[in-house]
Amino acid sequence: MQRDDGHISGEENRLAFLKEVRSRNGEDVEAILREVLFQLIKLKKSKDALGELELFLPSSPFQENAVMHIYASVLSLANSQQSNGSFSGIAMSGTGSNNVTQKAATPTFHLLDEKLVQDAKGHAGRALAVDEENVAASLIVQLIQRLWGEDQ
Repeated sequence: MQRDDGHISGEENRLAFLKEVRSRNGEDVEAILREVLFQLIKLKKSKDALGELELFLPSSPFQENAVMHIYASVLSLANSQQSNGSFSGIAMSGTGSNNVTQKAATPTFHLLDEKLVQDAKGHAGRALAVDEENVAASLIVQLIQRLWGEDQ
């Protein structure tokens, strides 16, 4: 991040260095990409992280890498929340035993970007196609189906 005095932070320098190394090093691209993603996330640039990842996912060996698809799924979900305002994750649901209104941890999904949620489901589905026993991918798909309904 750029500081108030106009200088670039160490994280930005590290990110630029990693991108330069990635472009020159064909052998460790996957490991370097992971580090680039982590740096972007650390800098609170999850949209940029998803963009970087989506550049690589269509090509080998990334298209057959379940973990990279999980990263894309999680980043898509995170960005779906950011693109349509804040996300409280709390909705009111009925009354409790003493006529006290209870709060349930039910996300208000209408605040999310539907395209990015569907992208998240697609990436999780791709991870499952690569690795049928991937628990994270299975849970993401189940979560989205539960919150959006089975027909989504």
